[in-house]
Amino acid sequence: MDYSDWVESNGRVWLHDSMTALGQFAYVNPIMRAHHWYNGKKKRCYKNDYEKCFSCEKGVPSQLDYTYGIFTASKDKTIRYLSTNLSTHNTIQRSFAQLFEENVNPCSILYEIHRGKVKTATGREVKGYNITGLIDIEDGVGINARPAFIEEVDRPSPFPEDAKWVVPRMIADGLLDKDGHEFDLISLFLVMKERFPSYADSELKQFCIRLINNGTLDLRRAVENAWEI
Repeated sequence: MDYSDWVESNGRVWLHDSMTALGQFAYVNPIMRAHHWYNGKKKRCYKNDYEKCFSCEKGVPSQLDYTYGIFTASKDKTIRYLSTNLSTHNTIQRSFAQLFEENVNPCSILYEIHRGKVKTATGREVKGYNITGLIDIEDGVGINARPAFIEEVDRPSPFPEDAKWVVPRMIADGLLDKDGHEFDLISLFLVMKERFPSYADSELKQFCIRLINNGTLDLRRAVENAWEI
């Protein structure tokens, strides 16, 4: 199959209708931001960043935007950002959940990403993205149909150079091999207790609460305001 090239501008990527491209997700969880719409143009909502949002006070409707970090080319470690709506987000998360059930890390494989129609929770069809993981499951073992763009050991650090740490850097670095893996609070606590015995249980529990996002370990949350895009 011939794949399209991603359309790109300022670190963001997207596809036009009926285009299909290859991509590898950098993280299981998206960056979620609320936006307002003015005459067809998207404006950021500041309600979560400041005490007041002028648009909210004026009653301007808002909606959530789910932005996923992805790799778009082989050996290129630059993370680009794909903006999606709720229906696409739900489609992606359902696919990830199925892979987790097969003990496959969703960030370790390539996907065909197609711009077309997706169904909402009420059954309506809206524009969005469908994804197909390029992996075969044989006897409980996942076999990649195509090599991943970036192997897990080569993935770039999720931490910016000027990071303000909410969770100690030593702990964040010590969990890099588990980033993006499925965890609940208890299982992550047990891993951290084994790896960082010098920390009190009460501290480790707080770190667990901070680092788990949507049932997975998300080390981006170890730093403050690291993912403004």
